Amino acid sequence: QGAAPSEIRAAYRRAARATHPDRHGDGSSGRMAAVNDAWRVLGDPALRRAYDEQLADLRAARPTSAASGSARASAYEHGSAHSAPPMPVTPAKVPWRFMISMAVAGIALLVVGRIFTSPSDPAAPDNILRAGDCVTLSVTLEASEVVCSGPYDAVVRSLVPFDQQCPTGAESYRDRQGMGNACVERVSP
Repeated sequence: QGAAPSEIRAAYRRAARATHPDRHGDGSSGRMAAVNDAWRVLGDPALRRAYDEQLADLRAARPTSAASGSARASAYEHGSAHSAPPMPVTPAKVPWRFMISMAVAGIALLVVGRIFTSPSDPAAPDNILRAGDCVTLSVTLEASEVVCSGPYDAVVRSLVPFDQQCPTGAESYRDRQGMGNACVERVSP
C-alpha cells in the first residue's frame, strides 16, 4: 500500500519478464494478463487510490474470527464483495496459417485449371475493324471482318482517316461502318 510508483514499475517489469508468453510459451498468457491487469490498476494514480481505499475498507470491516475474515478476503479476491476492475479482453488471434494455406490452394487450382483447359475459341467478328483482323473484300471496295479460321481475302494492316493515304504495299478499302479506310494486305490463295 505504501509502495512508490518506481517500486511498482520495477515490480511490474520483473513480473512481466517472469510470465511473458514470448519467453515462457502460450501457457503463461493467463498469468501475463493478470500482471497487466495489476499494472493497469496500480500504474494509474486514480485507480490505485480507489484500490487502496477498497483494501482499507476491507481491513477495517474484517471480523475478529479468522475463518469469516478469510472467507471475506476470498470473496474480495473473486470479486463478489466489491466490484473489481474488469479484466482486459484479449484480441482474437488471426488464423494466418489457415489464410495462407487457402491462398496457396486457390493459386494451385488456378494453375491446374489453366493447364487442363483449352483456350477459348476466337471471338466472333464484331464488324469493327482493327489492325490484324481478317477481312473479305467486295467489288464496291468495302472491307468486311470475318473469322480468320475461315476463308478471307486480306489482313488489315492499319486504319486511316478518309483524307489520308495507305502506306506503300497496302491497298485502301472502305470500312463498312464508315469509320475510315482500312489499309489491307492481300493474302495469297
